[in-house]
Amino acid sequence: MTAAAYLFAHDLLDEGVDLVLQRLHDAGLDQVVMAAAYHHSRDVFPHNPRRKVRYLEGGSVYFHPDLGRYVDAGLQPHVAAVAQTQDPLAALVESGRRRGVCVAVWMVMLHNSRLAFQAPECAPVTVFGDPLLNSLCPANPRVRAFATALAGDVSRYAPDSIKLEAASYMPFDHGYHHERSFVPLSPNVRYLLGVCFCDHCLGRARAADVDGERARQRVAELVGAVFESARFETAESDVEESRLRAECDGELGRYLDMRRDVVSSLVGEIAAAVHAESPSTRVVFLDLSGATLGYATGRPNTDDPAVSIAWRDGVDPAAVAGAGDGLGMLGYFAALDRFEREVAAYQRVLPADRPLEVILRPMPPDVDSPLALADKLAVLRRAGIDDVAFYHYGLMRLESVGWIGAAMATRHS
Repeated sequence: MTAAAYLFAHDLLDEGVDLVLQRLHDAGLDQVVMAAAYHHSRDVFPHNPRRKVRYLEGGSVYFHPDLGRYVDAGLQPHVAAVAQTQDPLAALVESGRRRGVCVAVWMVMLHNSRLAFQAPECAPVTVFGDPLLNSLCPANPRVRAFATALAGDVSRYAPDSIKLEAASYMPFDHGYHHERSFVPLSPNVRYLLGVCFCDHCLGRARAADVDGERARQRVAELVGAVFESARFETAESDVEESRLRAECDGELGRYLDMRRDVVSSLVGEIAAAVHAESPSTRVVFLDLSGATLGYATGRPNTDDPAVSIAWRDGVDPAAVAGAGDGLGMLGYFAALDRFEREVAAYQRVLPADRPLEVILRPMPPDVDSPLALADKLAVLRRAGIDDVAFYHYGLMRLESVGWIGAAMATRHS
């Protein structure tokens, strides 16, 4: 079983690459996954010797890009300040080779508010024509050119794999400063506000023989009614796929299917760019649906498996896994039986020749001891899962690194 830790460049720069790699080696891990492109965040770093609270420089890359690759896209990556005079990824690759540690990279692709504000014409557009500036639209040709250039660029470092995060559509709500609506909006309405109706998405719909304009008009009616009067407010506690798919004689459902084709084809283009640069580098799509269900508490309030809601972001798990070299799932579930069911649900939909990577949080609320973590590793072993990763070295206590070591030792005993 390959065991990895996700981390940031700051973890390596602040603590020292060799110290971090030694700690992870002592915990039984043989791979590190560094964020080479990441979004804005404010995080707490319990064991960082320089800064316990840090605002990450969003929409930034942590390697030295070849800017000539991005001419066609007209969008260029922003190099983080800490990577201006040094190349954190190059330093990690060199240390990893010297120590026999496998290095992978983690790329946040389209969740990039920096570029969306710079080029709002590349952002998703609501049914009312408003740009959503927390991300880039995967149907936009310039965005697709940027994504493939970015993935091909980082492949120059010949990582073992590239983990693709946010290589899809994004939801309406995603943690921007003071996101609010004083008009009550049900989950269904919030979902519809996040569906992109830009010219490129509507063009994709026409090419697929889908009446996207009819779907847009119906969504405008549904959301507009709620904006007009409280009597049209709905109380749905979740996004109802069957109801949405039935709207305007199923045309909205066909429009949502078109979104999945957009995402799957983009993953295929990214994988082709990566393999052209580094044939041995694997492309793994990270499905974040598990975060939607259990990120805060590890205890979802619905029995629906995470894989069943991937469609909301335009993701067909089987298709994106097939377009690349595998799929990663977030195993953020506290109850062991629920965790086991979630793993099984993903395995049922994936192609037999595409591996599943499971990402665990070795800390509360998901586990409260090394033994509880070992129980989850045992579930993966019984399921034949060969790839496990732990999120996130810099965000956990060193105590949790010790829990990983104890759980890995239990697994081997």
